[in-house]
Amino acid sequence: MLCNFLMNFYAPFCVRNPFLGSRLLLTPEPIFQLMINNFIESLKYSPKRADVFNPWWETDPENDIDDKGPIIRRQQIFQYMKERIGKAKYLLVGEAIGYQGGHFSGIPMTSERILLGGQKKRGILPEHVFSEIKPNRTSKVSLKPLGFSEPTATIVWGHIIQSNFNPKY
Repeated sequence: MLCNFLMNFYAPFCVRNPFLGSRLLLTPEPIFQLMINNFIESLKYSPKRADVFNPWWETDPENDIDDKGPIIRRQQIFQYMKERIGKAKYLLVGEAIGYQGGHFSGIPMTSERILLGGQKKRGILPEHVFSEIKPNRTSKVSLKPLGFSEPTATIVWGHIIQSNFNPKY
């Protein structure tokens, strides 16, 4: 029954074993990556309002370097989530993405300055956020040469590091 249900959604990852009956064999990482992609795709359908900016699907012409900002932000939130698949023990939930943080990084409670290495003096390293791709800025260098910095991001990441939590587990 479960296999039949999941076959409709995740057919490439389901295998029927004729010797064991209807068994489901899943490879967890591709399934989770598909789920992350579906989540990010669903952000496209958030309500459109003049006073709300969707950093994953909209360009900020006043502050973005170019029109690739949303693509970079989607790549960065994907990578952040991917590196925690099957490892993360905690989930920190916030109310809304910050206008100086996730607006540019694409990751809640994470500023562009953290991704660019501008908080190393506080012990907050870009590789704490993700390490399998190179972080990219999306804001114009002329606005903030070191990248935008969100106070909440610096406080949250600083506390995680000072408390000796592994930010990826």
